[in-house]
Amino acid sequence: MQNQNTNFLIYFIILIKVIFSLFFGTIVFAEENQIGAISEINGSAIIKNKASEERETSLFDPIYLNDEIIVKGNSSITLEFDDGTSVILKEFTSYKVTDYINAKSSPTFYSEVSSGKVVVETGSIAKNQSGKMELQIKKSSLVLKGTRLNASLNETGQLDVSLGEDNFGNTGLIEMTSDGQKQSIFSTDQVLQVTEEGVSAREKTDEEINEEKSANEVFVKNSSVNEEELEVQLVAKLASGKIQDINNDGIINTSDVDELKQQILNQKQAKIEFIIDNSKEDNTEFLSNVIDQSDEKTTGGVLEKIIDKNDALVENIVEDLVDKNNNFLTTQSSENNNAIKEKVFETIVSKETNNSAAILSKVMAKADTATLSSVINNITEKNENTNSSLSLKVMADFAEKNPLKLENLSENNSDEIQKLTVSAISVAKSNANDANLIAKVVAAAPEELTNKVIDEVTKKSSDVDQALSARVMKSVIEINPNKMDSISEENKQIMISQTIEAAKNQVNQSNPVENLSAIVAEIIVEADGDIAISVLQNLNDSNEEQSSDLTKSIFINLTKNENFEEKLEAISENSVIAEDIVDTMVEDAIVAISNSNETEIVKNLLKENEFMSEKIVEVANKSGDKNLNKIQDIIEEIIEEDPTKSIEIVENNKEKEIIETITVTEKPKSIDEINDVFDTNVSPN
Repeated sequence: MQNQNTNFLIYFIILIKVIFSLFFGTIVFAEENQIGAISEINGSAIIKNKASEERETSLFDPIYLNDEIIVKGNSSITLEFDDGTSVILKEFTSYKVTDYINAKSSPTFYSEVSSGKVVVETGSIAKNQSGKMELQIKKSSLVLKGTRLNASLNETGQLDVSLGEDNFGNTGLIEMTSDGQKQSIFSTDQVLQVTEEGVSAREKTDEEINEEKSANEVFVKNSSVNEEELEVQLVAKLASGKIQDINNDGIINTSDVDELKQQILNQKQAKIEFIIDNSKEDNTEFLSNVIDQSDEKTTGGVLEKIIDKNDALVENIVEDLVDKNNNFLTTQSSENNNAIKEKVFETIVSKETNNSAAILSKVMAKADTATLSSVINNITEKNENTNSSLSLKVMADFAEKNPLKLENLSENNSDEIQKLTVSAISVAKSNANDANLIAKVVAAAPEELTNKVIDEVTKKSSDVDQALSARVMKSVIEINPNKMDSISEENKQIMISQTIEAAKNQVNQSNPVENLSAIVAEIIVEADGDIAISVLQNLNDSNEEQSSDLTKSIFINLTKNENFEEKLEAISENSVIAEDIVDTMVEDAIVAISNSNETEIVKNLLKENEFMSEKIVEVANKSGDKNLNKIQDIIEEIIEEDPTKSIEIVENNKEKEIIETITVTEKPKSIDEINDVFDTNVSPN
């Protein structure tokens, strides 16, 4: 009897298994027609299938062809279809998909709305040139071509239709046919109203514009991935008895949760790939928002996919995430995530653009120590572009925007900052742009780092490019002249010496890229008195065994600066030594004058510049025959051209030997002309 009971039990179990197999085989068949799922639900809704059987909806429930979704009052629901289309259904909306073929060639997506309000963010079917997506609302047919649709059918039968910019910045097209009349919608500002009287147009209301912004937030949330949150939602679904036997093992338990979770994750990963494929360099906001709201695992995976599929998006994504204070890129975590970040930084460095420096600088500003090291290492050691000055651009941008962080890093991460400094100066070129970048670093750096930068500059000026020191000193003085006080005396003197040496080597070159004599002149005028005196002294010393051509060139360029007279006068008043330095410079310049253009410059100084007029006469008076005759001839020319001005010069310099010489010159015509202007002779004789 016991054996019979045992056999009966075995047969019964087998029979139950067969029934379960048949039942769940039907479910599998039904799932083959699944076209989407409910990705968000607020409130309640029901689904009526083709056989008019109703079922309550819950989160992640499948959607099948010809299912009618009916949203109740004060509720909303979001549907996600496997081609990437997202549809938001507002309260009292009835929506049904009547035909759906998601294929590469000639895909179709037909649906209808009987009441309510919908927002449709189109997926791959509507964006496929051979695809067709059509929405039937009452008597109106709406064909969607790669865009977003907003449609509302109220209780009076009035239909409002508008076009919206989709998640990728596209505006596409809606072709509407109503009562046999065709009309295309191109503008995102316009709403078409369809009533019994016909079709009219109006502007979007503020409420409608705000609803579009809310829709954006819904689409971001539904596209993002958070596995922990997803698991909690699925366990709650299991506990409420709203989950099916997903794995067909005859038992509804946590295994079904795991299976459904994996299905949902696969769908979400497919959606993210769709988003990556449709994102553009100039519009990564949606993709960035999706990544930002996803968990670390997903963030890392998405960044890897972006690098593999479309690395042109990387920079903008990184900038967006850092701006949102997303910690994935700025904080060390798992070994796998760190490896992904390393790939991100390598990609930015290898694909360097005009924005790369600012983006890496942003990362550094918010990075922890390990991430900072990774960024600097990629910039300084993994950059294979020999023409790149990325390290200099990064350091300049970082110094300018984050001076306090730079000071902190200089104290606590000195090795990394010195590494970046050495690399930055090593790639610098002797041009105004790179000199300006170095000056930005100096302007923001603490004293120790400032001198490290200048030390590297002088090394490079000595070994490779003599002019770099000159250009850097000029830029530092322009940006923050007081910063020169932070530079050690030794470094200052080396810079000044290299500046004069570079200018001297260039003075006889034809068509130099940048006139170093002009740079020296600007330094003299703009720098404080001590530095200007040092520059002039070094210039005078360089002339002891050389010609005065450099001094002449610098002197001529000085006269082109508006405030040069005041500056030389202030230096002369500083001390007897300083005055002698100015006199020597003027004397050397006059000695080197060799053509009519240069003579004209001195003539104009004598006529128009009181301090320089007296200084030139005084220097010529002291220097003897080498300058006496030259200045005498120039004054004689002034007498010929402007007797009135010449008398002023004579009056201001009565006691100078050079004036006496003019008075007794063998050219009495000049003196006669002076006497013609004045009744008395102003000469001391």
